[in-house]
Amino acid sequence: MRRLIRILLNALTVLSLVLSVATVALWVRSYGGSDYVTRLTPGPVTSHSVSHRTIGAQWTLGQIRLVRGEHTAYLPRDYVPPERPPAPLWSRGRLGKGHSGWQRIGGPSFWNRLGFCRYRLGMGASFYDESEEGVTLSAWLAAIPFLIPPLLWAKGAWRGRCRRRAGQCVGCGYDLRATPDRCPECGTIPNE
Repeated sequence: MRRLIRILLNALTVLSLVLSVATVALWVRSYGGSDYVTRLTPGPVTSHSVSHRTIGAQWTLGQIRLVRGEHTAYLPRDYVPPERPPAPLWSRGRLGKGHSGWQRIGGPSFWNRLGFCRYRLGMGASFYDESEEGVTLSAWLAAIPFLIPPLLWAKGAWRGRCRRRAGQCVGCGYDLRATPDRCPECGTIPNE
C-alpha cells in the first residue's frame, strides 16, 4: 500500500511540474499575443436578435483574465430563427499582438500594478450590445501553487540522499550503522 501511495504522489508531482511549466510558458507567450479558452453558450433566439453568453480565460500581457460576457446581435426583420438553438461550443486560440482588448487592464494603484484587477466593460451599436466583466491576476502567481509539490519532492529527495550518505534512515534519520537491514526506530528498509 505504501508503494502505491508513493507512485500516486510521484505521478501527481510530475503532473504539477508539467502544469507549472505550461503556466510559465503561457506567461512568457502572453507578451507576444493572447492565448484564450472560451465556452460559448447560446441564449434566447428571437426573430430579431441572437444572444449568447461566454465564459473564458485569457493570457494577455502577463495577466490571466477570467471573463464572463453577454453578447446580443440584432438581425434584419426577415431573419428566420432556427428551430433549436445550437449546442454550447468550446474554442481556443491565439490572437496577435495589438488585438482589440490588448491593452493592460487596471490603473496605477498598487494592486493593479501587481496584476490584480476587477473590471466591467460594455459597448454597443445599432446592431449589437456587448458586456464583459472579469478579474485579472498575475500569470506568475498561477505558477506558484503548481511549483510547490515538485519543490517539496526535491527537498525530500535531497534530504533522503544526504541521510543515505551519512548512514542514516531515510524516513526518520536514525543512525543505521548498527542495524543496516532495517531501521529499529520506524521500520523502514533502507533499499526498498
